Amino acid sequence: MNRTRSLILNIALVIASFLFSLAIIEVGLRLRKGELTHFQNILFKSHNFQPDRLSVGYPEQFDSLLGWVPKSNIEALDRTTGSPVKTLNHGIRSTGHFQTKSKKMILTVGDSFTWGDQVANEETWPTYLQQILQTPVINAGVSGYGIDQAILRAESLIDSIKPTHLILSFIANDIIRCGWSKSWGMAKPFFKVSEKGLQLANSPVSQIPPKRPELGPMRNLLGRSYLAHAIMIRLAPNYWLAGLGYTFEMGEPRYEEVACRLMDRLKLLGQKTRTKILVVAQYEENLTKEDIKLTKNLIDCANKQGIKTLDLLPLMEEMRNKGKAEYSAFINWHHTAAGNKRVAERIATYIEK
Repeated sequence: MNRTRSLILNIALVIASFLFSLAIIEVGLRLRKGELTHFQNILFKSHNFQPDRLSVGYPEQFDSLLGWVPKSNIEALDRTTGSPVKTLNHGIRSTGHFQTKSKKMILTVGDSFTWGDQVANEETWPTYLQQILQTPVINAGVSGYGIDQAILRAESLIDSIKPTHLILSFIANDIIRCGWSKSWGMAKPFFKVSEKGLQLANSPVSQIPPKRPELGPMRNLLGRSYLAHAIMIRLAPNYWLAGLGYTFEMGEPRYEEVACRLMDRLKLLGQKTRTKILVVAQYEENLTKEDIKLTKNLIDCANKQGIKTLDLLPLMEEMRNKGKAEYSAFINWHHTAAGNKRVAERIATYIEK
């Protein structure tokens, strides 16, 4: 009987010591975070829960025409690097001011590579292009846009800006985004293919209220512990983070056909406004065969419409061949300041031809 009691006591002491150790670690993690008394679910508080683009503090707002646009006339910080971000009217990103007698005016549209994620205002390629050409360059790029949104944004701005040149920059993923009816947790306009041509859908765009996903009993309980969160995100990240990221919905699976047909719409815009069009193909850090194929096909579509194009694949391959260190200094998710300068130099020589 005494042996049984002693065994039970020893087991209880081991369990108590183990639980006490866990409690000490939990308190330590909370003190390190400065949130000793915070008992809300960490999964909803962490960066992993992003119901939509507007929930991460990025300088954007809902727009019924385009889905979202940068806020106008603000000074903010880039969400990943803390680089300064300044916008003007219509959410146009500042490229700085200078006196010029140039008769040119360049409007640039595109995604985060045009907007300049991860870099400061003076480090985007539109800013460098302005400095090289000594010509006003309007940076109307918007992070997360598809080619469809970029062209719609150009159409919405071109009459008021009256540019002499319009540059549409894209990456391969922007072609796929043409098929999404919902991206980054937000509804967006998209085009459907019909017998009559492209038909604009989701216009005007409806604002979708952010919705918290159902976590279930286990994540509801353990999600309140910093220690459990640290363990689970390493042992079972797919389960632990399931449903917490942005949501995407496909509205038109023929996205490649949509992007190709949009080149005709872009051509007509240029003819209507007497604006010279240039389509620039940029690339993400990891060059895949599928991305290169998608890009080439769209360039072919633009060329068939008589639109001038510039493929930056040779520049990407040139920099990658110089080695990992130099390639990382050129592009690290998005282009670095040095990378954007090289991009601007290529575009500048092409515009001058």
